[in-house]
Amino acid sequence: MSLDVGSMIFAPGAIGPVIAGAGALLSTAAAITMMVPKVSRKLMPLPKETRLVDFMPFLCMLPDKKTILTKRGDLVQIVKIAGAELQVTNENEHMGLFTARRTWLSQIAERKARARVFTVRTAIKPGQLMEHPVPHLAKLAKQWEKGFESNSFHTDHYAIISVEKDGGRVALEEAVSLTLASLAPFKPQVLTAKEGESPLKILGRLASPITRPSPKYIPEANVSEQITADTVEFADDKTGLITWTSGDQTRYQATIGVKTWGDVTEEQMLADLASLPFDYTIYHYIEPLNRAKATAALDIQYRLARTTLMSETAHAQFAEVGEIVAGGGTDTQVLCNYGLNILIEASSKEELDKRVAQITTIAAQYEVTTVREGAVSQPIWWSQFPTYDTLPRPWKPLAANVSTLLAMQRNHKGADRSVWGDSPVTILKTSTGSPYNFVFHDTSDPGNKEPLGHMLVIGPSGSGKTVTTSWLSTMAMRYPELRVFFFDRFYGTEVVTRMSGGNYVRFDDDSCAMNPLQMELNARNRDYLSTWLKLISGLTDDKSSEEFGQALDMLELLPHEDRNLKKLWNTAFAPDSAARAALRPWISENQHGHVFNAAQDSLDLGARMTSFDFTNVLNDERTDALGPAVVSYIMHRTMDVSVNQGYPALYFVDETAPLLRNDFFAAKFAAGLQEGRKLGQIFICAFQRPNAIEETPHAQTIIGQCATQIFFRNVKAKAEDFKIFGLTERELDFVLGRSHGHLQRAFLLRRMSETDGVESVIIDNNMAPLGDGLQTFASGNASVRLIRELAEKDPENFRNLYMEKIAADRMAA
Repeated sequence: MSLDVGSMIFAPGAIGPVIAGAGALLSTAAAITMMVPKVSRKLMPLPKETRLVDFMPFLCMLPDKKTILTKRGDLVQIVKIAGAELQVTNENEHMGLFTARRTWLSQIAERKARARVFTVRTAIKPGQLMEHPVPHLAKLAKQWEKGFESNSFHTDHYAIISVEKDGGRVALEEAVSLTLASLAPFKPQVLTAKEGESPLKILGRLASPITRPSPKYIPEANVSEQITADTVEFADDKTGLITWTSGDQTRYQATIGVKTWGDVTEEQMLADLASLPFDYTIYHYIEPLNRAKATAALDIQYRLARTTLMSETAHAQFAEVGEIVAGGGTDTQVLCNYGLNILIEASSKEELDKRVAQITTIAAQYEVTTVREGAVSQPIWWSQFPTYDTLPRPWKPLAANVSTLLAMQRNHKGADRSVWGDSPVTILKTSTGSPYNFVFHDTSDPGNKEPLGHMLVIGPSGSGKTVTTSWLSTMAMRYPELRVFFFDRFYGTEVVTRMSGGNYVRFDDDSCAMNPLQMELNARNRDYLSTWLKLISGLTDDKSSEEFGQALDMLELLPHEDRNLKKLWNTAFAPDSAARAALRPWISENQHGHVFNAAQDSLDLGARMTSFDFTNVLNDERTDALGPAVVSYIMHRTMDVSVNQGYPALYFVDETAPLLRNDFFAAKFAAGLQEGRKLGQIFICAFQRPNAIEETPHAQTIIGQCATQIFFRNVKAKAEDFKIFGLTERELDFVLGRSHGHLQRAFLLRRMSETDGVESVIIDNNMAPLGDGLQTFASGNASVRLIRELAEKDPENFRNLYMEKIAADRMAA
């Protein structure tokens, strides 16, 4: 490695504005321009050797295993910040988070502390998921998960807090304590080598971006040596290229600085940068100036400005900022020495140039002019580490503006495991490109053995709600014990059911033969049949109930093959009884006699997935009891699989609104929501219109019991349509199509946690990585006809034939 001492000269700083932020976020002072003194050309201390470690400022970690001593005597502690939800909070919550950041800067200013805040975005490999036991679904799962191997990122936030030697341990401890208290909504924690993540890990990441060492605490060990493992070369030309090598690996870095700011500082700009699909570090150098130091700095700026032409407006603005800093106004703030830089990484120079261009484009959208730093990239890089405190491009904004740029968005991770097994259901991608481990249940409380898992899905026709829910449900079948039941309409899930090895039950042909009377006559089934006879007859009086009981007694005496409603009708009921008359439609071939009088019940629930098409059974125009009778029997049989046989179960009720118009089904569904968590069941309901839920008497049950809510965008909806859900303004912006337009397919996922409140995350729902496999979830008439024809032609191989036909059609097109 070679280090050119000449290249370590600080270049003159640019003349820039004081970015003022009087008031909440911005004010009339936001466009103030003041003269910032040029940085003097100052040489770094001449190194004795040309090793990177010799320039590193750290000496050792103290015995408390959290404080690091520098060679100059400065003391350092590192705070990791989990972050907070900034994209979808309501305005009051958002203002509270802003105030917390601004207060923090004011408080550490009085302790003469410096803060270097880093947002580090790193490519990661998602955790290994359980193997999927269903062959076709296993292929889809592997294809989907493979896409995350090279396109997943994790974002971490760190604050390196330092005080100079004169401040000592007291000043450092006070500054760190104030950091923990002020930033409590962001969930900060002091890193210690005693447990968890070591404070040396982030230093190793910054100092050696290829090797990324994470050294352990060793008493009196030289920290600078522990964190330096790579070789670096700084270019002294206009590219400012930083070249790292380690063995046969090479990595390149470029440094982006801010040349000019727009009239306002935008938190959203940092959020947009957080979605870029590559490694980078956003680095904030912050030295909050206490009142005396800030007042002196402003006075110097004012005197310098008076030597040039100065407008009356500028005089007034100086006075306003001076009042803010001095504490004489309603909005007291500190002034900061501030620098914002982005260090971009890539494995080739060409890729590095592309990434620089992407960042420049995003910044330009917010009227921020960025510059790729040249020779000053080296001093900027060194300024990441305490004791290198001179910035080549300094700014003096007020704390309000710095606070808006400290986005620190929470990195949503999801859950590592499901109630059903030791892995998530599947991986989803957040709008910032991070992987999100999806599970149905609220797993925030490890002590809760019966967490809520029901899910509500809302989206207009064509938004992708059936495809998405089918995908999540079929991926849940990676847990071998789980049984899946779809309540369908218009054959929307027939293709995915057949492709998943399941049974698709239709009631518009003779494919499903039912005979409830052939069930084993144990106590549970006998009680059910008594209720079922009352349901289909509409009779609940004592005399009829007694007749039904006697009929069931007689049923026990009949051979299994003779057990059917018609034979029971002929032998168990008196000719003039009301029960006999009421049951006549159920044995008549011209009415419902074909539904429940099969010679052999063929309702096969042995497959892990069974779907039922209720298009005709629960037709809105029906006024008879056919729908309730069928639903009752199916619910009883599926409950037997779940409750008595001990299998966890997932119920997906597609297009729930029409089904809930049937009072019997609605009551059964509401009972399932309330009792399901104790029985190992989850229910998923889907609605096209958000206010359709309010049209059912079970609205509060649905909302209260569904721990997870998914909202697809609906540009035709109105804000009042979603009032019942209590969405924040930013959540509504997404749902109504006013934000995140760059995501072609996306949905808002809200998780109601019993311990952590509401988790809200926007999911990039682009399922194109599945390729032809996406046709597994096709619901069009042509796809349904094709799967039926192929299944009839070749029952063993129709799934492969279906995929071959899809591929052939794609090639032909």
